[in-house]
Amino acid sequence: MDLLSELNFFDGKRVKSLEQVFEKYKFNEFFLLQLVKFVRIEDSKTQTASTWLIKKSLEESLTLEPSLLGKLFTSLKFVEGNWEAELHLCQILHFVEFQKDYKNEIESFVRKCLKSENKFVRAWSYSAFYKLSLDFEEFESEVKMLLESALENEAASVKARIRRILKEGIKIK
Repeated sequence: MDLLSELNFFDGKRVKSLEQVFEKYKFNEFFLLQLVKFVRIEDSKTQTASTWLIKKSLEESLTLEPSLLGKLFTSLKFVEGNWEAELHLCQILHFVEFQKDYKNEIESFVRKCLKSENKFVRAWSYSAFYKLSLDFEEFESEVKMLLESALENEAASVKARIRRILKEGIKIK
């Protein structure tokens, strides 16, 4: 059975099947390449499973080579209306180095996620936008204003994530 077929066993909720897929394929040299390609498949279950596995891989200290990272950045636009995949991608952005050539793709994705109805996506998109401002200082003042506004207007769970960002060192006032 190939990787894509195995992802089809994911029920959209329980990650046990994804953990088994990770254990089976984590040492396969094409594992991350295939997962990045699957992000472009306009099927929410496939996107959710593949982004979860990419995030899991990064959490387990696997790395995305620069060319593969570029493919991931250009795949961001294919994730539309899938809050779980958007969440995973925002979390993935925490682990990776941003490449100047893909600044616009990353910025567009993060701005879209800042408007999400899902509070977890919004929380992690603030974090991603903050990280973007560390690499591209043109966003620094905007991020400070956004974080300040969010501390007053966002849901408690979003505010908690923002407080974690603030602990990293950004000063908003």
